[in-house]
Amino acid sequence: MGAIGSKKQGNASWQSHVGFVVGASPTQIFLLGGNRGDAWSAAAIPRKEFTASRWPADMPLPAPHMLPTTIAGVRSGVSEV
Repeated sequence: MGAIGSKKQGNASWQSHVGFVVGASPTQIFLLGGNRGDAWSAAAIPRKEFTASRWPADMPLPAPHMLPTTIAGVRSGVSEV
């Protein structure tokens, strides 16, 4: 929760879109992102499109916990977060 996650976007290996990880299910990662219609939104990204997650090296990892498995109002099948 709170890590920066990236997903595939476009055809080139360098193309990606990023957002904050806010949940996960067995088949999807939920990312909170901005710059879409001048608003923040959450989107369900298929795990096969999820490419990486990042956490600052100088910050301790949060205590282990389960990520939310559903998020009200999340959009599925979107090209960007």
